[in-house]
Amino acid sequence: MPTLDPAVVVVGGYWSQFVGDIDTAYRSNRPTIGGGALEPIPSIVAARVGPDAGFLGARRRARDRLIAQPLLLAG
Repeated sequence: MPTLDPAVVVVGGYWSQFVGDIDTAYRSNRPTIGGGALEPIPSIVAARVGPDAGFLGARRRARDRLIAQPLLLAG
């Protein structure tokens, strides 16, 4: 029994523009995990946020930190 069996693989950043090629290559050369092929083949999709996802996530974490500790704004 595989320890990892994703339903969806999300490809982000620079690589999201190649999601079609990645999907084709994945389906033609299925990886094995734990001694057996993944069943069923997971969907491979491009991230919805786009290539700026990392920046957006960092900005959100910084904002959440400042909201939780507003005294950090006092220099």
